[in-house]
Amino acid sequence: MSDVVLPPEWELKIKGRKILAFGLNASFLLLYNEKILAKIRFALEQMKQASGSMICLFSPDACVDRIEELDPGIWAKYSELVQGFGCDADIIYDAGHMAGSYVERIAGYYGGPSDLAGVCHGAGKPVMFMDVDLLE
Repeated sequence: MSDVVLPPEWELKIKGRKILAFGLNASFLLLYNEKILAKIRFALEQMKQASGSMICLFSPDACVDRIEELDPGIWAKYSELVQGFGCDADIIYDAGHMAGSYVERIAGYYGGPSDLAGVCHGAGKPVMFMDVDLLE
């Protein structure tokens, strides 16, 4: 176990499970719209099913916050999706984009190309990129 101290509200959810970081960037949302929203929903559901041994740390890049002004329609759908999963006991939503500071505690990364993917790769963590076209 690392000496890195996570926020107390995260620790309460983790309960000794491995942390899988899940991230994306604004480009994915703008480029793939509905397709990426379906993929995010699918991925989060899959991670919830594996919650006995791991917990999802959903940490989108800070640039995702700009989607609201660039495409209000996709932002509304993304926000609704995030609100639906954000209160889940098996998912930590990193609204403050802090996950990179805790890379020592992260077991691996899944998602789209992002700053967090680069941080995880640099720390020697496994990094897996999602295929937007594959849902099963």
